[in-house]
Amino acid sequence: MKHHVSSFSFETHGKPLLLAFILALGLWYNVTGKEKVEVWVDVKVVYTNIPTDLTVVKGLEDKISVLVRTAKGLRTSLQGREHFIRMDLSNITRGAVEVPISKDQMPYFTGVYEVIDINPKKLQLTVEAVTEKTVPLNPVYGQLPPDIYVQNLTLKPSSVVLRGTARELRKFESFSFNMKVGDYGKLGPRTLECELIAPDSIQLSVNKVDVEFELAQRRKNITLNKEIAADVPLPFAARLSDGSATITVSVPASKAQDPEFLKSLGVMISLDAARLRAGTFTAQVRPVLPKDVELIKLDPTQINVVIVDTRSNKP
Repeated sequence: MKHHVSSFSFETHGKPLLLAFILALGLWYNVTGKEKVEVWVDVKVVYTNIPTDLTVVKGLEDKISVLVRTAKGLRTSLQGREHFIRMDLSNITRGAVEVPISKDQMPYFTGVYEVIDINPKKLQLTVEAVTEKTVPLNPVYGQLPPDIYVQNLTLKPSSVVLRGTARELRKFESFSFNMKVGDYGKLGPRTLECELIAPDSIQLSVNKVDVEFELAQRRKNITLNKEIAADVPLPFAARLSDGSATITVSVPASKAQDPEFLKSLGVMISLDAARLRAGTFTAQVRPVLPKDVELIKLDPTQINVVIVDTRSNKP
């Protein structure tokens, strides 16, 4: 049995396929190439050459909208791309200024792209003169705990030059910045580097300031007469030659008249419980003070103590 093997012939098969492709391409061009569509495109505005002695306080647009006519098949080429326009403001003057926007400023919308409309067609700017003002720096550290305060404060620099419109600079007699004091329990000298943050309409000559200061506490000296405590284990008891002691201490000023706080201050005698026995001894008087109290003077510092065995009631 013989098998017939067909062969490809360009004359027979290729020409019809090529003709079909050309016809399809022509049809596509007629449909998509000749049919026009109009598309609104966002165009970013970049401003250049603003005079250093002027500032625009109103009217600067971040972007404009441009209506572009092009072939339907090229519509997608306008989407997903960033378009921008440069606006030269070197000729602006103080006051109300109109800056027209023309098709000539968009060279990339040419050829197969036709600019039909622009929105807005011009920028309405308000321009003011820029001036400078030197003001002192003012640290702000909020509410401090009772008795804690800042002293010996030094700022480097101590002032800052503000640059902006006269209308904006009238708001400033000083320039405040946030000073984070931190650990209030750590008294003594500190150093900080603080950031200066200004509104967008103001420029600063410096953006940081070095701060040196000392964190201190208001204190008051008080003198109290306190009963001397003697913690003696049974079966012993203690008879003291002096029943009280005079103690002078330095306390936080806000606590100098606080009855509960004053009650926490005390004095007592030190006895070695392991060696305790009946007899007469000399004992050291020591203060019993909270953490934030400093001892200045204690009188007496030692007393005679008679230890009695309560079982026999004899020293």
